[in-house]
Amino acid sequence: MREGASRKKAKGVRKTAIELNNVSFSYGERQVLDGFSLYIGEGDRVCLTGASGCGKTTVLRLVLGLIKPSVGTVKSPKRISAVFQEDRLFKTGDVLRQISVTGTYDGARELLGKAGMSEIAHMHIDELSGGMRRRVALLRALNFDADAIVLDEPFNGIDEKNREIAARLILEKFGDKPILLISHIADDAKLLEAVSVDMEQIQTHSEQVRSQVPAKSQE
Repeated sequence: MREGASRKKAKGVRKTAIELNNVSFSYGERQVLDGFSLYIGEGDRVCLTGASGCGKTTVLRLVLGLIKPSVGTVKSPKRISAVFQEDRLFKTGDVLRQISVTGTYDGARELLGKAGMSEIAHMHIDELSGGMRRRVALLRALNFDADAIVLDEPFNGIDEKNREIAARLILEKFGDKPILLISHIADDAKLLEAVSVDMEQIQTHSEQVRSQVPAKSQE
């Protein structure tokens, strides 16, 4: 959190930090996380990097409550938005409806306009390219009134110009909230001005995670 700010929240204010404490997790006999800790406070942005299988997506699933740690604790906001590796769009409904399911039609229209995509509002998903579908999935996540966002390879299939537009929209909506990004591409972290944390280096050395996160997260 910002210097001088208290981590104690006033009554009625939603808690927005993402926190994993000494977390371990295994898939059968294969241990993926061992004593992993991470704190992402308001306005903090962390990008987890590393080879496939090192535990990046596992962290995301833990944060979302889709799986439970075998050891340790995970604390996340109740209202958290997500972009998964897969687009996970509905097979029916036009683009406007796809985006509006997480919020309002007005919010969906506004996001389409800011993304330069208003002309596809009434197109069916099957009519869109892979990059377009990815952008729709991202806008759907941004239309949700959440206290944090997690993004798993969110810019896959999107060209450079539209990556920059997408990053700007993410920061506009979630710039003062916790952002957890997962990516193999270093430039993705730069787009969101995020601190990169190499999972392969710190998987069993949790204190290194905290040491790489901006000082404002350690207050």
